[in-house]
Amino acid sequence: MKLSNKTLSKLIKGACYFEIKDGYLSSYRFSKTQIEHISQNKCDKDWLTYALMSGPQRIEFKTSSTEISFDYKASKSHANNTIDLYIDNVLYSVYHINDTLKGKVEFFLPQGQKMVSIYMPCESTVQIKNFTINGGYKSVKKSEKKVLIIGDSITQGAGPEVASLAYADAL
Repeated sequence: MKLSNKTLSKLIKGACYFEIKDGYLSSYRFSKTQIEHISQNKCDKDWLTYALMSGPQRIEFKTSSTEISFDYKASKSHANNTIDLYIDNVLYSVYHINDTLKGKVEFFLPQGQKMVSIYMPCESTVQIKNFTINGGYKSVKKSEKKVLIIGDSITQGAGPEVASLAYADAL
């Protein structure tokens, strides 16, 4: 079953603004107004770069599917850029973007009902299209708690070997 971008956006946690370009879904952790403010007010160029990065966003749902796939485009490659698959809150598979800025991710899952979390790279802007699963899904209720974490590049997600291991994600 191929999920529409509108449906997929409802499964993404940690994003508050979405755009669709050339069939690819882009999700941002800052609002459109905040991104425009950063770009128009000649802030440090790194601020805009960090504002557009995909981490610490994740796609979450419950499913009995055994396969998940999607096409992606990434803004840049970095040694630690990964797309991480968790099953029932345990790291199950890691896809390394490496030097490939465009490609297809395929994850093969165990049988049975499970909670799936797919963490996006911390140090790249990733766009997704053709998100496909071979079974049904159920969305996961958003947490009622909100946390504001203020800090430098480490807080933004820079540095960990695996995207989902940034300390802000652990919180």
